[in-house]
Amino acid sequence: MRVASGQTRIKVPEGTTVAATAGIGPRSEGGFGITAEPDVYLPGLPEADAQKLVEATHGICPCSNAIKGSVDVKTTTRA
Repeated sequence: MRVASGQTRIKVPEGTTVAATAGIGPRSEGGFGITAEPDVYLPGLPEADAQKLVEATHGICPCSNAIKGSVDVKTTTRA
């Protein structure tokens, strides 16, 4: 997130937390697949900036890149 912060020029606020829940869920193609639900808390950051920072982070994150297209990811962003 700090790398994305430098790219977007949006400061990561103190007290930021990221938690994730992983699970198994049905796939639209049939069968089951892995799901991931990151919950990102960016206290005091304007909502638009929080969303932009989370999207930029997701775009460069090595874990996100490793699972792209194979894991259903639903991110919650709270500011």
